Amino acid sequence: MDLSKYDFDNLDSGSESQAKIEPGVHTLNFDGYEVVTGRNNWEAIKVFFTVGDSTFRINHAFTVGHDNPDVVRRGKHSFKAMATAMGLDSLTTMDKFMDKAVVAPIKMDDDNKYMVIDENFGKNWQPVKETTAKPKAKVEDDNIKVSPSEADLEAMGSTDLDDDAPF
Repeated sequence: MDLSKYDFDNLDSGSESQAKIEPGVHTLNFDGYEVVTGRNNWEAIKVFFTVGDSTFRINHAFTVGHDNPDVVRRGKHSFKAMATAMGLDSLTTMDKFMDKAVVAPIKMDDDNKYMVIDENFGKNWQPVKETTAKPKAKVEDDNIKVSPSEADLEAMGSTDLDDDAPF
């Protein structure tokens, strides 16, 4: 495919518009998941998070299936520790993770190329303190109106239904 017609050369790399996160302890807001598979019967729950109030996304894969039972044990232990820090006791469905958050350190990977969650085999997952939790959207008015207000009817000039409606 010829990309020259799209003139990508005159655009910046986009890195300036991406959120920047410093290494350290951050609130991680659950932002979805997927199941991934690989060699040696590897299966993992890959959990996505947004970091604090930013748009920066990070993920972590929890091994739940593998030929090596020690790898599975560590993955399940860390997943359970994360869920417990989020206030979840029973793990029956991923739907329970919606609107949940956890605190954990983020660091550069060993090759210093990208950010990773430093969960330390489940030891670093911490509950969110109320002051650092992502604020819930404020409901302006929960009194849902299904008909025109009195002011709207007065503005129309009538409060009665017209009997000569075409339907």
